[in-house]
Amino acid sequence: MFFDFMERRHMVRARHRWQQRLFFLRYLARYRSEISHYNLAWLGGMRRADVDVFAEGFVKRKLVDMIRPAMWDRIDAHRAQGDTLILIGQSPQFMLEPLGREIRIEWLRGTVCAYLGNLYLDKPPTRLMRGEEKATVVGKLLADLGADPQETIAYLRDESDLPLMNLVGNPILVSPKRAMLKLARQRDWRVLDGG
Repeated sequence: MFFDFMERRHMVRARHRWQQRLFFLRYLARYRSEISHYNLAWLGGMRRADVDVFAEGFVKRKLVDMIRPAMWDRIDAHRAQGDTLILIGQSPQFMLEPLGREIRIEWLRGTVCAYLGNLYLDKPPTRLMRGEEKATVVGKLLADLGADPQETIAYLRDESDLPLMNLVGNPILVSPKRAMLKLARQRDWRVLDGG
């Protein structure tokens, strides 16, 4: 969605699309079926400050409106209980920072795109917040906050979140696919549909 947002604002040009295609060819053997998660090469050559400005606009104009009322209610309920809220996602850090400001969540971790100085590179992310990496980062953050993982609630969705589901004491699956729904039933995890 952010790619389309940037493209409509004439920030994505032919060379950015070529960078994305070349990344696919260069790294397919390494990442295989996961390659689309790593391919942020279209950002290559863009100034980080410019991308930050567009990410802020995207979050305010598009992303915040996509948060369903039920999720706002859950955020408010956790906040009212005095819970520490953490936003962890595969989205780039430059996207999670303005989202965190909008929904008032201070602690956040996202994918870190490769950059040099003020320019993004057409290389793999230096940290992809997915799978084991996500669980490792969350585990460290919980330790830094002095939080017990077994007392932690996490809202998750797909198979890539399985390491994190195994880390926290209270995983809640949101609109899971069939295989994850089956696993949730086996492990007696809570499931929310469309929330």
